[in-house]
Amino acid sequence: MARRDITNTPMQALSLLNDVTFMQAARELGKSTVNAKGDDHEKLADLFRKILVRPATKDELDALLDFYSHQRTRLKEGQLPANKIATDSTSENLTTDDAIQRAAWTLVARVIMNLDEAVTK
Repeated sequence: MARRDITNTPMQALSLLNDVTFMQAARELGKSTVNAKGDDHEKLADLFRKILVRPATKDELDALLDFYSHQRTRLKEGQLPANKIATDSTSENLTTDDAIQRAAWTLVARVIMNLDEAVTK
């Protein structure tokens, strides 16, 4: 059986994080997560399951919720460009809060999609 070896090389991670297809997929997942019902915990559990097709552990959810919160803070403070992360369309008009929420969920989706488990399975 052909199988790809597990790797966590920085080059692979950078390639996937900056890949146009992965970025667009993360944006769409971010957008659908913002529009999903439930609180942040429920939204994250659903996003995790969509990408990895398994439920997240408590530790995984805690770490990702912490990451989400940290990214929202960075986006609100202007450390990251929310509109550029949330959408690649100049015609889509998002309010500042909408852009921040979508960008934060997009960043979370990128992290989950870049896990070795998502890439190799």
